Amino acid sequence: MARSCILPDRPDGLIGVARNHVGMMMWGMRLQRLAGSAKRLLQKVRQDDISGAAAELAYRFFLALFPFFIFLAALGGFVASVLDVANPTERVMDFLGENLPADARSVLEGQLRAVIEDQDAGLLSIGIVGAIWAASSGIGALMKNLNTVFEIKESRPIWKRYGIAIGLTLTGAGLLVVAFSLLLASQVYGPEIADEVGLKGLARDVFPLLPWPAAILIVLAAVAILYWLAPNTNMPVHWITPGAVVFTVAWLAASFLFGLYVSNFGNYNATYGALGGVVILLIWFYLTSFLLLLGAEINAVFAEHEAGEPLPDAAIEGEGSQEDDARARGLPRPPSEGVRLGRR
Repeated sequence: MARSCILPDRPDGLIGVARNHVGMMMWGMRLQRLAGSAKRLLQKVRQDDISGAAAELAYRFFLALFPFFIFLAALGGFVASVLDVANPTERVMDFLGENLPADARSVLEGQLRAVIEDQDAGLLSIGIVGAIWAASSGIGALMKNLNTVFEIKESRPIWKRYGIAIGLTLTGAGLLVVAFSLLLASQVYGPEIADEVGLKGLARDVFPLLPWPAAILIVLAAVAILYWLAPNTNMPVHWITPGAVVFTVAWLAASFLFGLYVSNFGNYNATYGALGGVVILLIWFYLTSFLLLLGAEINAVFAEHEAGEPLPDAAIEGEGSQEDDARARGLPRPPSEGVRLGRR
């Protein structure tokens, strides 16, 4: 009788062992899937040659850098004149000095100084047109490479491809302008703005740090939009989130570490002379482009996992519609006849 009174309070031995065994099996399956996904990611990185694609994107984005900064500098000059800020050039250069290596800053300093002090309204138009043209060509190259990552053939008409490229350029540029303006305004014009709104003491000191979380979220949103609209396929939003988050975190860390290395260990001027700043900017654009494509590869592997069918080792060749190719790879269907399914 004593045994029968005690047994109900004890966990059943066989059931406990079975539960532990099932738990271990589940963890083993998760680790196996994680290892398989990591192996597939490395396989796709080599297969898609994202290193070479990143080099192409780095050149195209570098080409768009100077008209973009001409536009921002001209806009900053007008903002400074409206706020009656003294020495806006020095403040902008101090801000850049804290966020760019010295050699890279020297490449931009002369142009920014001339543009800010000139305050020519025509530079705004020239900067906008030049930045849109150069950046849209870079977005077009990125669209091509993202199709390669997802192993999808391009079927959109040329007018729609250019329209999407320009639309993404304007959207991305607008978000970057907002993020850059928040940081620039808080760092360069922070004291004046704090005084205008009546901030004092600790609040006045903390004010310049407030735009950083918003700027990071804006970068995350811009990358997510790029991953969603650029490739020729219709993906759910949750499929693009992993790559966008990984890119944002990795990009911030890589930019900080690269700037730290260049400032403390790298001596590019001694190696490249006057081209040292250009080389630094190209390397930074290459890192950015590589991480952008790596995030897309992560999304592609995640899409394979969600679809339940792995992509083949190589793109499907031969005849057949693009929709059949996408279905065979376990990816969502590409849009047909210029209409993005579920978006427009």
